[in-house]
Amino acid sequence: MTAPRLYPRDPRVPMERWTQQRWHVNGDGSLCLMQAADDWQPTDVSAALVCKAAGWFIEYLLVEQGDLASMAIRGIYASSEIDALLAARFT
Repeated sequence: MTAPRLYPRDPRVPMERWTQQRWHVNGDGSLCLMQAADDWQPTDVSAALVCKAAGWFIEYLLVEQGDLASMAIRGIYASSEIDALLAARFT
């Protein structure tokens, strides 16, 4: 069993950003949503990846605009390290 792969359609991530940790994109252009292969289990609900992908999208835009140097290691889905930035930016 392998984890589902999600590929962003918009924004289209330039190939030179693939595999750069700051962008969280795998070498095939899919989103890097898990730290380890065993982070995905066959019993996991695929809908949980929607939240992770939405968080990836927000972080991608923040990095691209220079508001963040790189994405959070575990992503904003599981991390509160950029909550203050998000609150200031979107309220």
